[in-house]
Amino acid sequence: MGDYWFALASQLRRLERNELAAHAALRAFHSNWAFGIPSDGVMRMLSQVQLQTYLEDDPFIRRLDGFKPGFGGEKHNDNYPIMLAASREYLQAGQVLPGLMLYQNYAYSMYFETQAFQERYGFELTRWQSEFSALCLTHLGDDRRVRLSHETAWKP
Repeated sequence: MGDYWFALASQLRRLERNELAAHAALRAFHSNWAFGIPSDGVMRMLSQVQLQTYLEDDPFIRRLDGFKPGFGGEKHNDNYPIMLAASREYLQAGQVLPGLMLYQNYAYSMYFETQAFQERYGFELTRWQSEFSALCLTHLGDDRRVRLSHETAWKP
């Protein structure tokens, strides 16, 4: 998904529709990382001063300078606290989808880190799943938990 948002952002940038390009690039970043972590091009585009003016109040963009491409292979990675702080701020501001997507992407990336790394950052998958479910219930009215077929079967 992120690749498509980035392609749209690139075309909008080429057409000098910078505000729309900025928002499309941010959507590329927020897209589900299970389909691919945002490319370096997305990060470069979000770093462009001309586009940042349209996103200056965005929780992630305000923290962009501390966000570095790449995950894994390091003892510490400031990206994780940045993602958590931005996702919480999105949710507090009522920006539910960016907040939940960023929180989901945080967990997706953290899942592939070593056990020792996860422990340093206090990440436990089962706790995250419960927290994410509670956030979805609060903000979307659905806890996003899988139901057994007999629980969800349609009954006339």
